[in-house]
Amino acid sequence: MSTVIVTDSTCDIPSEIINKLNIYVVPCSVNFGIESYLDGVEIKAEEFYNRLTSSDVFPTTSQPTPNQFLEIYNSIPKESDILSIHVSEKLSGTYNSALQAQKNLSDRNIQVIDSQLASTALGLVVIEAAKQAQEGKSIEEISTLTNNALANSNVFILLDTIEYLKRGGRIGKAQAFVGNLLKLRPILTLNDGAVEGVKKTRSKQAGMNYLQEILQQQTNLVSVAVLYTTNEQEALSVANDVKEITNIDNIVISQCGPAIGAHAGPGAVGIALLNG
Repeated sequence: MSTVIVTDSTCDIPSEIINKLNIYVVPCSVNFGIESYLDGVEIKAEEFYNRLTSSDVFPTTSQPTPNQFLEIYNSIPKESDILSIHVSEKLSGTYNSALQAQKNLSDRNIQVIDSQLASTALGLVVIEAAKQAQEGKSIEEISTLTNNALANSNVFILLDTIEYLKRGGRIGKAQAFVGNLLKLRPILTLNDGAVEGVKKTRSKQAGMNYLQEILQQQTNLVSVAVLYTTNEQEALSVANDVKEITNIDNIVISQCGPAIGAHAGPGAVGIALLNG
């Protein structure tokens, strides 16, 4: 029996990869006041960041509803198993919405996984799972490999401002870390599914240098993604660093969608790493 991979729009996987690997993406919602948009469907990244930097209304995000998951699950042929891999439960209610939908489809073989990740760290794992699905592996095999990959994947993101993270309310364990940073630029990661501070840097370049140090510490990299919100040139520069330091050429370069960008803010750049 074939397996279909489902994820959510926090994965920040480029659309060409989503289409190539037949990944189903359930969109989160982005809200500007009373106006609500489906992430990546009704509002694209470019329009979102234009509004983010020009509007007086601060955006919020919300998880997909169980009905949205039901619609996606029901659109998948009944002869297929479904592996649904989602953003950390500590950052979003998306995982719980997927579980509720799963319970309403007891006649289907649906497995739902809390990745404890977000953005392209989640994306890299989803990509690997989708490749295994295309190779014809069973859902049990893919689930086991996915859980192993999740334990070896993480993201490090350099923020240009902490304003959006603090206002968005998803700051978690990093609250004390970023509490009085003034104009310092933090590098954040995820630990047990929650946001955690790694390093406080005094300039963007110092932060970029620290990302290089993180790359140099890796000994068993399988794949790397570079993520950014608004500055593609910085992302390309980081991608060049990745190639020089790791000798990995097939790098995923991805602009964060609204679901992540609403919290990371403009000017953010980072790396996601998947180790073997």
